[in-house]
Parts: sequence; C-alpha cells; structure tokens
Amino acid sequence: MRVKYCKMHDCVLKLILLFLAFASFRPFFTFIPITPLLESLVLSLIFITSYKVLCNKAIVFFLIYYLLVFIDLFVCGNTFMQGNLYVVFTFSMELSFLFIVYYFVKISLDDWVKATKYVCTFILLSALITFFFNLKQPGFYRNVELEREEFRMVYEARGVLSYYMFHAIALLFPFLILVWKLDKSKVYRNVSILLLFLFIYLMFSSSITTAVALGGISIVLALNTSTNKKQIGLILFLFIVGLWGKSIVLGVIDFLLPFAEGTGMYQKLDVIRLGVSYGDQIMLTNGRSNLYGDSWDAFCNNPFLGCHNANLLGEHSFIIDRLGFYGLIGFLPYLIFLFLQIKMPLKYISPYIRPYYYWSYFPYIGMMFLKNIHLYEMYCVVFIVVPGLYIWASKRYFPSYLK
Repeated sequence: MRVKYCKMHDCVLKLILLFLAFASFRPFFTFIPITPLLESLVLSLIFITSYKVLCNKAIVFFLIYYLLVFIDLFVCGNTFMQGNLYVVFTFSMELSFLFIVYYFVKISLDDWVKATKYVCTFILLSALITFFFNLKQPGFYRNVELEREEFRMVYEARGVLSYYMFHAIALLFPFLILVWKLDKSKVYRNVSILLLFLFIYLMFSSSITTAVALGGISIVLALNTSTNKKQIGLILFLFIVGLWGKSIVLGVIDFLLPFAEGTGMYQKLDVIRLGVSYGDQIMLTNGRSNLYGDSWDAFCNNPFLGCHNANLLGEHSFIIDRLGFYGLIGFLPYLIFLFLQIKMPLKYISPYIRPYYYWSYFPYIGMMFLKNIHLYEMYCVVFIVVPGLYIWASKRYFPSYLK
C-alpha cells in the first residue's frame, strides 16, 4: 500500500524515524536536547507535503479541545495544573504523533510498520539495559527514586526504561499473547513469551504497581480471547470473575507476596490486599482516593463547565482532573478524539485479532483514570506502536485481509 514516492517523502520518513528515536530512547532525549526542534520540523514538513492529514474527524475534535483550552488559558486567564507552558508542550507533542499517524495512512502502511519495529528496537534495548542494571543492584529503580528523583533520571539517561515507558509497555502484553497463540514459528512464540516475562519482571522489581496490575488483567483477558467471533471462553471468564472476583484478587496477591518480599512492591501489594479485604478505599489506593475525590467533587459541583481552579483538583488522574477543570463541555471533544483515534486503525486490522487490539488499550484507559503520566514515550506507544504492531500481525497472520 504505497503512493508514488518522491525525495521529499523519503526525507520526511527519515526525519520521522529520527524523531521517534529521540521520543522513545531517553539517552538521546537527555544528552542531545533537540526533540522539540525535531518535533517542529516533523510538523512543518508533514504539513507542507501532506496538508490533507488535517482533513479527518479525529484531528478536528483534537483541535476543538485545544482551542477551548487555549481560550481558557490565554483569554480567560485561568492556569491549569502544570502551567500554561506545559499545555502548549503537550499540544505540540500530541499533534506531532497524530501528524505522523495520518502521514503513514496517506503514504504507506509499510512505513508505519517499519517505524513501529524501529521504536520497538529501542524499547527492547532499554529493557535489556534495565535488566542488567537490576541484576547488579536489585530494586535500584525505586531505591534511587526514594533518595532523590534526579538520581533516577541519571539512570534513565544511561538507557534504563523511563518511568513513562515502564507504564507504556503494559500496552504490549496482549499483542505478545497474540503472537504466542497464533505464530507457527517456535522462535516467534518463544521470544514473545520471553519478552512478556522480561517486561513483567522489570516492572515488578521496579514497583510499577499500576501498570503491572492493569497489564496483568489485559494478559488474562487476552488469554481468554479467541480469534473467532464466538468468545465463549471470554464470556465464561467474565462470569467467573463476576462471581468470585474478590477471592481471585486476594489469591493472586497472596501468591505474589512471597516473590515481592524485600522490595517496594511488597508494601503496595499488602496495602491493596488489606483494602480489598476490608473495603477501605483509602488503603486500597494508598491514600490516592482523596486526590481522585477532590477532582471528582470539582466535576460534580459543575459538571458542564468545570471549576477552572487547579487548587481544587487532586492532580493525580488525567481524565478526572480534566473533567473537574474543564467540565464536560471542555473535555468531551478530547474524549471523542481519543475514541476516533483508537477506532481509526481498525480498517487495517483483521477482525479476528481486533479483540486483542482493544485489550491493548485497556491498561492505557485504566492509567488515564489512575495516573497523570503523558509524555513522549506514552504517546509514541499509544499512537504509533500499538496500531503498528496489529497492522503487522494482520499482514502476517491474515495476509489476504489487506490485499
């Protein structure tokens, strides 16, 4: 699937790959601080060569949302949580990845897959570097964070997975299960399981609790999903969870606790176990429910227009914070954009593997409610890598679908 190429498109593709390298591998980002410059060049060149990328509903809703945000910030004088400069920064960052996605759709799906493999190479490199650091100093990631956050950034500059990438790789779990299930090559199947265990081990040893929990749920959902339209196993699994969900959660935590002994994860698991056992929401989220509650109260007090006061928010949830600040009128365009953006690649993904694609976004949606972590790595995986992997899977396992 390729339109007639020209030298300008080759130049844009090379610039995109360079930008994605800086966006996904922290040493580049840290030691050569030109990512914003690359971002500007990507936006400019794609707009010049393929301005029609703007002609789609997802980007229209995205621009409507940020237009309302900028009016609120610069005309009404309100200040969002992280500051006005942060809003401009995230707008430019998200827009860059959107331009890249629609550029690939217009020019070549093969280039999208190529860019995905390129980013995955850097993710794997960072994972291996993190693994060797962890062998030398078990639990180092959280230990240095407790002393001083800048120390963790020093490790990330050496190639260790960043905090954002640690959370983003949870989105890859259902895809790895898909490869393990469908691929006829023993090499691919063994590598997929090996990578799955590597990622889980690194996240577990680094106490990335939220991503481990949500990623673990997506694994179970993927394991119970088939590639036919009769999802009997999934329906049965959901029925069992509905009946014995609490007992299952407690059993899993009791199983994991011995492995977590001596790490930062142990205390978090124990807190969750107590919270599930006694129904204490504050214990369940380690005190974070107060933060979510503040934002939710701000939203409930003015659900349509929001509070427009960052001091009333808990500042720990991407979705609830923005609902509380902007209200439904201000934030609904972004939710519509996100829905359309996740839906857009479906036309290039075989219907038989679409359930796995949905499960890949389950951790992301969960983290949007429970976390406020959005930077280059997360957007790179959400907008580029996850759809690219499933397009690759469609080509490999259902080659007639895209012909």
